[in-house]
Amino acid sequence: SLTMMNKIAEKSIKTDSFYFPNWVSSEKINPETSSQHSLLNPNKFTLLYSGNIGEKQDWDFLENLCSIINPNDNIEVVIVGDGAYKNTLKNKLKSFQFVHYFDPVPYLELNDLLCSAGVHFLFQKIEVVDTIMPSKILGMMASKKPSIVSGSKNSEVLTIINKSGGGFYFSENDVREVYKTILKLKNNSSLCEDIGQKARNYVLKNFSEKQILEGFNSKIKSVLS
Repeated sequence: SLTMMNKIAEKSIKTDSFYFPNWVSSEKINPETSSQHSLLNPNKFTLLYSGNIGEKQDWDFLENLCSIINPNDNIEVVIVGDGAYKNTLKNKLKSFQFVHYFDPVPYLELNDLLCSAGVHFLFQKIEVVDTIMPSKILGMMASKKPSIVSGSKNSEVLTIINKSGGGFYFSENDVREVYKTILKLKNNSSLCEDIGQKARNYVLKNFSEKQILEGFNSKIKSVLS
């Protein structure tokens, strides 16, 4: 990320650093080859979080969101993953019948899981600035589904969401605005499709496996020569 590159420039005498980002495989996360995953209810609008359940995420924000979701909204919140905060989170959200937890799925099922979501969410604490971009954001976007992200206004994810048009980023803890956005997406499938397409197009253009590895290979050759 740019933040990390700046840190390297500050701390290193060598200034010829190279940005080698994470990448996403357009074949492994591909809605054209996915099927509905059995963990997600096809008759519900699913808000999906898949990944580590740790302290860096803002689970209080999720709790506040769940407290204003109407049980009749036909929304489910699905959390797939493991981590140090999992048991605390389960206890925190135990009163919400529409929240479901599952252990991490095998990698071969990840495509089906991500592509079966209605919307992906990633709520980060606003005081935490990422020095590296969370790799999960690339899979979320490659699945051709909108993402709803919250966090610091200095996050690189904010730049990517804004440039791509592939989701919504909130740098204020405004849970009602997030809820309104979820309902807007739930009630407009063509809007979801449009935003999801923009998300996938952006990551394939900027973070595809082929492009990143070819760029890295070219850099190595130029340094050696």
